[in-house]
Amino acid sequence: AGLTLTAITSSAVALALATRGAVSSAGRLVLCLLPGGVELAVQSPGGVRLIRHLPVRFDRPAAQTGDLTGELRRILALAPAETGAGAVRELLLWNPAGLDAASLDSLCAQLGLSARRCALETDLSVAGGATSGMDRFAQAVALACSMGEPAAIDFLHSRLAPPVKTWRTRRTLWAVAACLALLVLGVYLFVDWRITQHDVAALQKQLDEMKDSTDQADAMVDTVTFARDWYDRRPEFLDCLREITQAFPQEGRVWATSLMIRADMQALLTGKSVNEAAALEVLDRLKSNPHLANVKPLFIRQVGGTSRDVSFAISLSMRGTR
Repeated sequence: AGLTLTAITSSAVALALATRGAVSSAGRLVLCLLPGGVELAVQSPGGVRLIRHLPVRFDRPAAQTGDLTGELRRILALAPAETGAGAVRELLLWNPAGLDAASLDSLCAQLGLSARRCALETDLSVAGGATSGMDRFAQAVALACSMGEPAAIDFLHSRLAPPVKTWRTRRTLWAVAACLALLVLGVYLFVDWRITQHDVAALQKQLDEMKDSTDQADAMVDTVTFARDWYDRRPEFLDCLREITQAFPQEGRVWATSLMIRADMQALLTGKSVNEAAALEVLDRLKSNPHLANVKPLFIRQVGGTSRDVSFAISLSMRGTR
C-alpha cells in the first residue's frame, strides 16, 4: 500500500495522553473498550505508569461486564505500589465498542470510582464529534493529535532492548576508505609493474635477436680499430705515391724516371713517354684527382738524338695532409 511503519503503541496510552483535562496527583485510569478486547492505562502527572490488555470481548452477544469488573479489581489489587493504581479514584471511559449506558453505569458502580464518559467533541476537541457512532474513531484521532511526537510507548523501537551496534561509525568509514585507497594503489602498482615487465621482456627478446648482428658489428669495430692504428702509423708519402701511381696507364706508354716528395707533401715527378700525348694524358689524370693540388707541368720536350721519346716534369702537392 506504500505505507511506512513508524511506531507501534497502545490505544489506551494514545487516548490517555490526548484526552483533555489535568491529571490529579492521585492519577487516573483510562479504560478503552474495544470490540476485540479492553485496554487499561494508569496515568499520573509524570506519564503513563501501567498498561494492561484484558481479554474481554464485546463483539459477542453474551458479553458480560461482570468479567471485566473482576479483571479490573484483580489488576488494581495486585498492581505494584509504585504504579499508584490502588489509590486512583478517577476513571475515564472510552467506548469505541458501543457498550450501552446501563452496562457502563453498572461497571462504574461496582468499581466504586468516579467515572467520566469521554467523547471526541469534549475530550479531543473534534468538531462534530457528537455524531452517533463517531467514538469508534477515537484511537485514530488520538494518534493524529500526537503526530510528529515520539510515542510514549513504542513497541517497534523498544528501549528495553540494547541498541543495535552498527559498524558504520565515522572511524570505520575512514578505515574502509583508507583500505580502498590502498587497494586501488596496490592494483595500480601491480598493473604498472606487469606492464614494465612485459616491456623489459620484449626488449630482451629484441636484444637476443640482434645478438648475431651485434657480434658482427663488434668484430667489424675491432677490425677497423686495428686498421686505424696501422693507418695512423704509416708514412704520409705512401698516400701521395698511390695517387700519382694511379695516374699512369697500364699499357707502358709512359713511365716515371724519378719522384721526389718533401716533408710538406710537395712532390716533383719526372718521366718519359713514347709521345707527347701520353705525357699530357698523365697530366690530365693528375689534375682531375681531387686528392692532388697545384698540378703544374714544368716542361714536356723531346729527349733528342736518335730517340723519339718525350721527357716531362710535373710539380704537385697532396691535399689533406696532417
